[in-house]
Amino acid sequence: MHMHSETFMAFEDGMGRPARASVALARGNLERLTGRFDRPASLLETALRVCERVGDEAGQALALSWMGQLAFDREDFDAAERHLTNCLRIRRRISHLRGVVTSLISLARLATERAQIDTARRHMAEAEDVCHRRIDRVGMAQVLAQRAQVEMACGDPRAAVAGLSDAVSLWRTLGYGIAVACSLRDLGEAQAVAGMREHSGATLAEATEIFDRHGYLDEAKRCRKLSFDAVG
Repeated sequence: MHMHSETFMAFEDGMGRPARASVALARGNLERLTGRFDRPASLLETALRVCERVGDEAGQALALSWMGQLAFDREDFDAAERHLTNCLRIRRRISHLRGVVTSLISLARLATERAQIDTARRHMAEAEDVCHRRIDRVGMAQVLAQRAQVEMACGDPRAAVAGLSDAVSLWRTLGYGIAVACSLRDLGEAQAVAGMREHSGATLAEATEIFDRHGYLDEAKRCRKLSFDAVG
């Protein structure tokens, strides 16, 4: 038994249904993030059923969101679309606008993976509109980063470079260091594809330094490989 499982079980034993839903959500997402694809599904389904029984729509949406991400990780794209669409429907109904943006970005990512570019663009346009209305700078940075992936899928790396440059600037303003590094990594890769080799090397070097400083060693290693492939 994993140590985090024991901790959650001790917490769960003395709690009622709403707390058990929260525990199942946390356990399911944690195990998904650690690469386990079997138990998370049952844990998240349990959380969804509990949230449905107690009328917790925000909890239902969260469970559906993570179920969608799990299905995406498994490359079960039909299930991912079903879960994420149901999540978006609930979040719209309860006016959870930050959640609406997150769901639209996830659906755009899924559509990009399935080469449904028009659908991806439509989701991104709606997400951007919501961000503008809410003055949501975090959401806008996420939109810019995901839109760049759409542009890369369309074979337009220079458009991706422009969007990711804006995303990096916004993340810097917000002080989100790891988000800066992630967008720098993607920017460096887009610059390499666009033939901007010197810019790519400098961008990836900065991303590597940030990842190293924060202990994200696998990401730092990935950036070094991207830099070597781009610059030599």
